[in-house]
Amino acid sequence: GVTAGNANFYNSSNPDFAPVLNLAYGQTPSGINEVSAAQFLIYPNPTNGLLTIESGSEIIKHVEVCNLLGEVVLNPQLQQHNIDITALAPGMYMLNIATKNGRVSEKFVKE
Repeated sequence: GVTAGNANFYNSSNPDFAPVLNLAYGQTPSGINEVSAAQFLIYPNPTNGLLTIESGSEIIKHVEVCNLLGEVVLNPQLQQHNIDITALAPGMYMLNIATKNGRVSEKFVKE
């Protein structure tokens, strides 16, 4: 397993072999801000009803719940730092949180 490194592609004089990808492993693509997950506390996990989100100084603008295929399965309203997930089937989900400063994703389990 590689844990760090760069992969750079440079211009080619032959258009058939011109690069189509230029990336650096471990870097966030420009235009996407990641908020530190350490600023958020998601509990209880696992849960079967309400999921509480403590965000410290971050102001939450929007939350969505996705299945492990990345499909949005719930766009809950955040009420007093809680979201109701009782309608979800048991399983593992991703909670995507958008704030004024960026976004963060956290896994949780619905019992």
